[in-house]
Amino acid sequence: RALVAGGGLAAPLAVLLNGGEEALLVGAAGFVASHPAAKHVGAFINVEASGADGPSVLFQQSSVAAAAAYAKGAARPRGTVIVQDAFDAGVLPADTDFRALAARGRGDGAAPGIDLALILGAEIYHTRHDVPSRLHPGTVQALGDDVVGVARALAATLADRAARGAAGLDDDAGGTAVYFDLLGRVMIVYSTATGFWLHLAPLPLALAAFLAAPR
Repeated sequence: RALVAGGGLAAPLAVLLNGGEEALLVGAAGFVASHPAAKHVGAFINVEASGADGPSVLFQQSSVAAAAAYAKGAARPRGTVIVQDAFDAGVLPADTDFRALAARGRGDGAAPGIDLALILGAEIYHTRHDVPSRLHPGTVQALGDDVVGVARALAATLADRAARGAAGLDDDAGGTAVYFDLLGRVMIVYSTATGFWLHLAPLPLALAAFLAAPR
């Protein structure tokens, strides 16, 4: 309703309501593997929760453009690539439908996207206390604000790329993104390829300083 009231989207929207996440992600995996609509998905937003409170946080992403759309569209962008690194390294003993939607890569029914989650109040997650009444006022509204804003940004990016004849959001030359927020007000996003050179830049400066130091 919020999307329609705001003038609609620049690209079609599909809403997937599935179960089976706790059973090895079979719901999302089944959609990707067998639903006719899966091959037409240009990008996705996976909405997740590891708790019952707090602002939504960017858990994971599979495209620089998708991460940039989150940074642009989220009302309060929050997240750091360190969390995604922990997922990828297996440090966090958890998984979300994001993996089922993003893992297959280009041309195989999957699409670039982002993984949003609530993370505060994790002590009641999957316990008998994990009930709707534990949701703090404003939590769902804040998550909805972010989802609506990011959906608009993703749709606009997809429409723009289609108009220019680009392949979609999975054609980023730099691969996945490095991202982090600054106090929830703005998010910095750049490709891992750019990050490689940015993170190497201090090394020659440090070496030059060492060589120039008096002995």
